[in-house]
Amino acid sequence: MRGEVCGIDGCRSRRYRADESGQFFCQNGHLREGARVRPPEDEDAFTAGGQGRTTRRQKEAAESTRKHFRGRRAFELYLLASQLVLRKQVWSLIKEKGFPEELEMIVHDLWALRLQSLSTSMDTDPFSDTESQTPMYSSQSEDTGAESDATSVVRTRSTPKLVHMLALCYMGAYLLRLPVFFSDFFTWVTEGELLYYRAINAIPHEMRNRMPGSYQQLLDPRTTLNTRKLHKAVVQLFHSHQRDFGFILPPLNFPLHLFRYIKELALPLEVYPAARRLAALAKFDFKYPDKPHRRRAADCPELQLISTVIVAVKLLYPMDGIKRYPTKDDEPSAAIIDWESWDMATKAYEDTFKNPDRLGYSEAMQVKEADVLDMSEEKLDDYLDWYSKSWLAGEEEGVTGDADFRRAIFEMFPVGESGAVPAQKPTRYEIERLKIEKLRAVQTSLKPRRAITEDEELELGRSVPRPGNHYRRYRKESELEGYVKRFYEVAARLAGFPLKTVVDRVFAVEVELIRQVKRTADQEEDLDDGMSGMSIS
Repeated sequence: MRGEVCGIDGCRSRRYRADESGQFFCQNGHLREGARVRPPEDEDAFTAGGQGRTTRRQKEAAESTRKHFRGRRAFELYLLASQLVLRKQVWSLIKEKGFPEELEMIVHDLWALRLQSLSTSMDTDPFSDTESQTPMYSSQSEDTGAESDATSVVRTRSTPKLVHMLALCYMGAYLLRLPVFFSDFFTWVTEGELLYYRAINAIPHEMRNRMPGSYQQLLDPRTTLNTRKLHKAVVQLFHSHQRDFGFILPPLNFPLHLFRYIKELALPLEVYPAARRLAALAKFDFKYPDKPHRRRAADCPELQLISTVIVAVKLLYPMDGIKRYPTKDDEPSAAIIDWESWDMATKAYEDTFKNPDRLGYSEAMQVKEADVLDMSEEKLDDYLDWYSKSWLAGEEEGVTGDADFRRAIFEMFPVGESGAVPAQKPTRYEIERLKIEKLRAVQTSLKPRRAITEDEELELGRSVPRPGNHYRRYRKESELEGYVKRFYEVAARLAGFPLKTVVDRVFAVEVELIRQVKRTADQEEDLDDGMSGMSIS
């Protein structure tokens, strides 16, 4: 409240506040008895000196707050924004990554089922034009007293997040039987090729103005995505469709996935039949479990497959340097991989996607304050371009009170792309060509291993190491070393699982295979004993 000048100790303050006893204190804390103050009953009775500015700002803030939807209407608006993000993700997969157009129809139906399972009624078509749904976010009645706060809906487990949008895309590719890995989606998101980070920028400004901040945070994740989070979302999505809608999910497209693993890892084709036999011996069906208590990472078909491939490679082409001799020249293990050449070819392929002089999307996300001091001009330009696209996109079209000020700042300091030529990424066709070159380099480095027959072994008078002998198992990640560690790391990164998870699963597969081989041997021994005890009359 304003009143006469305080005057105590030369204080010129005119602002007063009243305590519980009714005494008035100026803004400097002086007790002023008998002060005459003017309560702000008439908010429109302002003077030209700027009195009442605080009240006006409070009114503007209250008006802005009333623009936000609450309760069910806010939740429906968030779902509308989420389906817009999902549609952009699907289009990106089809137009840029070469996915079939059927993906849009499948994800459309999966999203419709997801909406059906939510505890809210929606009459919108999941893939209809979001911009045309203006009644969902245009000016409506602001009376929301009977509706619950939006945050109560956000905290529910059923609220779809951005990672669930990625899971829907993965499930669509899975149902289409496409050989797509978790690592593909993780890489596309990390490199900014698939909408995830700053997805809020893809939402029309009118929708954002109506959306509460709690929902806007869901569309603007500040934590980095990891493969564990993506895998968890996929497993939850698969299980919910099995439980709620009676889905019978097909098994993993084992042949295509296995062939792609062999191609990506630049392995000989002999790994293909070996991995199939090992999978049959381990009794893998490569299906997602339908029981809640079995939703473990070890039951993931992708993890089962990459573990089988690693075991097959360790059996046929061990990396420990021990010479093992086959009995025939036509055995798969008669050729050995030059692991040094494999490592060099793999590193050359990986370096193709790295440019030490430029700053990539994933590197820009991890930049800290101290890193700026050591950046070159090219990297600094790349970082500013990334920051402009990620954090300043759409700011010029703001409708808040400081829009004019922000626009003036943008005019004084333009944030357009710098004159530096942006780093070019290889196209899909160039990537395929690089993979073929890597595969050719490894295949040409294969070396033959001399075969030693059993008769020759008897003549030598000593035991000759055979393929499969001295097979070493690794229980912990710390036990890996040399080319073994390198191969495990590349395989785990390709499959999209942490290295520790892959090491644990490979060890479990090896234990299961040993158990199955021993059980088969015992059955054959029992059969031989039974046959020897039979008499022919």
